[in-house]
Order: sequence, then C-alpha cells, then structure tokens
Amino acid sequence: MRNTRFLLCVLLLVSLAVLPAAAITLAEAREAAGHTAGALADFSLAVGGWQFQLEAPDDARLPSFDDSAWKPMAALQEWPNEHTYGWYRARLVVPERLRGIPTRGRPLTLLVGVDDRGELYVNGELRQKFEWNDGRVVLAETAQPGTSYLLAVKAINDTDEGELHFARLQVAGAEELAGARDAFLDVLRRSLQFCSHAEKPDPKWLGAISQAAATGAAAAQDLTSLPVRLQQARAQLGPVFAAMAKQPVFLAPPYLQNASPTGITVMWEAAGEFPAQVEYRESMYAAPRQVACPATALGQVRLEGLKPGTAYMYRVVLGSVAGPWHTFRTAPLGGEAVRFAVWADSQSHPEIFEPLVGLMARFRPDLAVGVGDAMGRGGNLDEWVDQLLWPMRGLSAETPFYAAIGNHEYGGFERTCPPFERYRDHPTASSGNEYWYAFDYGPARFIMLDPNQEDGPLGQRISPGSAQYQWLARELADAAARAKWIFVFFHQPPYSECWGGGYYDGEAHLRAEIVPLLERYQVDIVFSGHTHDYERGLPHPPYDPATGTGNEVTYIITGGGGGTLDNHKYRDWPQLDLPDHPADPKSDAADEGRYYQHHCCLVEAAGDTLRFTVHAMKPDGSYAGVLDQFQLKAKDRSGIR
Repeated sequence: MRNTRFLLCVLLLVSLAVLPAAAITLAEAREAAGHTAGALADFSLAVGGWQFQLEAPDDARLPSFDDSAWKPMAALQEWPNEHTYGWYRARLVVPERLRGIPTRGRPLTLLVGVDDRGELYVNGELRQKFEWNDGRVVLAETAQPGTSYLLAVKAINDTDEGELHFARLQVAGAEELAGARDAFLDVLRRSLQFCSHAEKPDPKWLGAISQAAATGAAAAQDLTSLPVRLQQARAQLGPVFAAMAKQPVFLAPPYLQNASPTGITVMWEAAGEFPAQVEYRESMYAAPRQVACPATALGQVRLEGLKPGTAYMYRVVLGSVAGPWHTFRTAPLGGEAVRFAVWADSQSHPEIFEPLVGLMARFRPDLAVGVGDAMGRGGNLDEWVDQLLWPMRGLSAETPFYAAIGNHEYGGFERTCPPFERYRDHPTASSGNEYWYAFDYGPARFIMLDPNQEDGPLGQRISPGSAQYQWLARELADAAARAKWIFVFFHQPPYSECWGGGYYDGEAHLRAEIVPLLERYQVDIVFSGHTHDYERGLPHPPYDPATGTGNEVTYIITGGGGGTLDNHKYRDWPQLDLPDHPADPKSDAADEGRYYQHHCCLVEAAGDTLRFTVHAMKPDGSYAGVLDQFQLKAKDRSGIR
C-alpha cells in the first residue's frame, strides 16, 4: 500500500511537470511541492503485515505463539479506552535494500511509537519498555539480508484511546542525506512563497517549481540518487532564482526578538540569499549606523551597545532594496511598569489571527507573548511564515515577541523542534536552550516552560528531578527574592473546564508536580492555551499542597488566538471562576458559554497594581469589546522559604 501511494504521488508530480508551463497554477505548484515534502519526509520504511488482538495473553511475545485467529491490520488504528492493552505481531525479513540503501553489514534500527506505553519484544526477548514514541532498538549491528525477526509490541493504554502509532525500519547511512534534503525543501518552500507574494507569478516560475518537485520526489525510492536528483532540481529552479535576484522579497518582514536594556535582535526571512544590513539611529536627524549581515535567506542581526529604555529607528536593507523605517524601544533598566499582550492557539487561521494582531498593536505593548500552537503543524515549514511571521508583521516589526512552545509546533518532530530554534532568538542565558528560558522586563520576571519535552502516563509532564524542573525551582526561588511580579507561561493548562468533542480537564501531572512549585513561590499569573477559549481563576486561598485544594496563583487560559474554538464545558474546577455556566461531563454537545471567543489579553503592571483586560474580537475581525477585566495587588513574598 505504501509503495502504491508513492507511485501515484510520483505519477501526479510527473504529469504536472510535463504540462505546458502556462497550465501550472500556483495551487498545483503548491500541491506538487507538498507531495515532494511528504515523499522525502521520512527516510525509514514502515513495517507492515501486523496482526492484532486486544488483551491477548502475554505468551503473544513468543515466536511459537499461534496468532492465526488474530485480526490482520491493513492500517494501524486506535482502539477504545475500555481496553487496557493490545498485542501486535509481525514477521520482519531484512530486505536487500532499504529505500535504495544496501542493508548488508550496516546497523539496522527499529523505531516504534505507541499510545500510551509499550513493551517491545524481538524473537520473544524483551528489548525495551518505553513511553509514546520513544521505542528504539538496534535489531542488528551488522544486518544480513534475509534474516527473519518476530516482532511483538504490547501497547498499554492509560487514558483515552490506545494505538500502535508506527513501526519503522531505519538503516545507517540514510540520516547522512537529511541535510541535503532539508536544504532542497527549504529552497522549494521559499520559491513557492516568492510566487505567493508576487502580484502575478510568471507561469515559467510555477512550471519550474513543479518540475523540480517531481525530480526531488523521484529520489524517495532510491535515496542514493538524492544528491544528484537535488542538484538537477535546483538547476530546474533557475528561472525562479533569476527572478529572485532581481526582486529581493521579504517572506517574513523584519521582526524583533530578545529585547534587553542594551540590545535587541532583528530577524527576517527573504525569498533568496541576499547580503543585507540593518541601519538604526535614535532620531530621523541622526546619521544611521549599520550592522552587516552576510548573504543568507534567514537574517539575524544583534544590535548591542544601546541605551536602556530608549526609542530607536531601524530598517533592513536587503540587497539593494531598503525596507521601510520602523521603531523599537529597548527594555528599561529596572523600572516600575510593564505592559504586555498575550495570546495562544492561533493555528491554521491566519485570516483570524492577523486582525487580532492588529488589535494587540493598538495597545502599543512593550512586548508580546504567544503561549503555543502558532501553526497547525510545525513540520510544515511554510506555516511558520504563513501562519505566524507574516500575520504578525503589524506588531512584530516594532514589538519584541516571545513564545512558550505548544504541541502543534512539535508536529512532525520529537523532543526538539528545529524551526522553533531557527526562527527565534530567545534569551537563553539562564537555561542554555530556546525551549525553557526566563528574562526580566521592568519590574517583572517572565518564565517560559515546555511540558512537551516529556510524556507521562497521564499526559504532558515536567517531572521532578528533570533538568527543566530543577531549573524552574531555581528560577522561581530567585524571582521570588527580587521581582515584584512573576509571570509563568506554558501551553498545556493544569486546570481546564472546556474542550470540544470529548472530555478534557487539564494536565494531571502538571497539577500534581508543577502547581505546588508555582503556589509555593507565589507566582502572580500562570498563562496557558491548548483549550480554545478564555478561562480564568483568581486566587482562592489557602492552597493546600497535601490535597491540591485552593489556589493563590491566578490561572489564565487564553486559547482564542485564531484556532477553531471549543464549545463545551465538562468540569467545574474550584480554582477557576470563568466560564461560569454549568458543566455537563456526560455530553459533547455545544453549549451556550460566552467565553468561546477569539481574544487577546493585555496586562499592565505599574507600581503595586496590575490591571488585566481581555479584549474580544468578532469572527469578521471587528472589535467585540471587553470580555473580562480585573486587578491584582503585588504580593509580599518576604516569608517564602
């Protein structure tokens, strides 16, 4: 089945490539590039021929076990949660070649993913116990074609549905080609986006993209041909490259990152690789200073030696084309006030997110924070521009923005998300990484977390003893000793009352393991997304760590950034005040809650008072008024130990 789908894909690409150039539309070129990205996305080979049985005896791990009465599986599929485990068995014979790469004498690795936990047996021997997509065993250090293995996987279900997500065979040597593939797909993506930004793309450009896509996809069955095929494909893109050279175009206009009292980062993405420079000055009458950037598509320049709390003008000169002047302000050195905007879950609907960005820009925040799920699937690289950086341009050119990563950014990746690192410049001095980090701005400490780094039996997790947990404990202790305000951001919420299409009430591991830290150090506000609505819980003291009752932290869900809104309340948490309509855990039907609206949050902290306002937006992008507002007073943390 996999090979049949691949051949159909190649036939489609070839048919597009041989059409006259004028017949290719932008949509067809985009489809061709998408098929190529899919064909080259994974260098491993799916293991087929699985037999499946719910709650079979554990003897199913043995090669001698009779599975003749089991159900064959044409495709992997999930099973309902009333069953606690299921067994999968398949016979694997090592092929002579794997995606064109000889297997003889090479290390051969089996990759397995399940929902929620798994046990992997090879020829009856337990090789690994693992969680989620972390199954990985070396079948042979020096593979021999024709060798047969009996694979048995016990998938153990803890919550929701159970499933064998995937089982893939990988041969050493394929990963060495990933760099060439990624570079080519990036060129293909930027070529498409260049055409998308053109008022009327030349049919020759679109034809060249379709031809290059077909050439690249043809290497999927024989990866050894990949370097030559990709060289050919790049040559076929010649008409597009020639046009790019004459028309320097920003795919992602200049945007600001990582503001400090003495510096700020300017980033952008261009359609082609152009030398650039950033010009900046304190006023329109001052002579501009320049910082050069070597020829590259993704530009990044750090401006240092600036004055604290000072406004500057800047622009990016791309090739010979100067962009418009913008302004930014460096962070203050200390200070008593800060104003910032927050949103989450803008994925898949830039037509909604862009006017919401305009709404945030009206309030002229010092900085903005996105709490995850900024695109539908992070593995689709064009979505980082189309669903985030391009719609953000009305704010991000003059306001630095930060992010706490969500699960959708990880779509197509495991544990690391290269585009998140590529398109960001976060302040990493305290943590050493882009995924969890912290910084000061004015009187506040901002702390970003990533629960997606770990999976537990009850959902997303930052487990006690992990590097992130230990870092967080140190950060909170330090912030409690010196910051007037402490704000913490992570995508999945500890408490949630609403969802759409099935029960969800937040993350049990975060409630049990992270909330006690947040409460102990008296964090002011915790921001999350994930649930696509607005939810709010003011303090309900005292918090009891033994029972988990009460809260002294304010909990906010701001998941109305543009994604499809949720529509049903399943639970009433004592820690949450809104939504305030009745919950019904036995139904999935849409209810009449008024907090299922697209919105953003504006936080203004000055002195000992914090004003919090939620601004709602109608589906047509017009302003819908204030959805919620409240005030908080600064906390006395002098007694914290």
